[in-house]
Amino acid sequence: MGSVTLLNSVCFTDSNTGYIAGFGNGSGIILKTTDGGLTWSSSFSGSDYIFKSVCFSNDSTVYAAGGEAILKTIDRGATWSVVNISTNYNVGFNSIMFSDNSTGYVVGWLDAIYCIRPIILKTMDAGTTWAEPSEMHNLFSSLYSVCFIPSTNGIND
Repeated sequence: MGSVTLLNSVCFTDSNTGYIAGFGNGSGIILKTTDGGLTWSSSFSGSDYIFKSVCFSNDSTVYAAGGEAILKTIDRGATWSVVNISTNYNVGFNSIMFSDNSTGYVVGWLDAIYCIRPIILKTMDAGTTWAEPSEMHNLFSSLYSVCFIPSTNGIND
């Protein structure tokens, strides 16, 4: 596993399979366990971004977010692809969460010309497209976390 400096988020898809998102050895990393956390191996590395959040929408689909990047795997971490987010501004993602297989949110901050403000992006098609569900120009901070309890209610702090 090497020397890891930051482990930011962990999620388990079942009692044995789990993922950790973070940053180590100079690049963004995602670690995976298949034995309930006894051993961990690299599932992804090589990004400049510090991955701050990892979540799953089903047992084979996992997302990781950090910096300007969202990654997605649909094969339990064997391969990862970058999810395209189109924005004209710099963004920083802090947390990602899916309430079901298709609906998910990512939160963080957006640098919108002289103004840093929070951003919430929503997908309803498993990450293919993302849109901002509401305007939040009057808030001047970052959103750090999003979760769902139960699956239809979003809470951030």
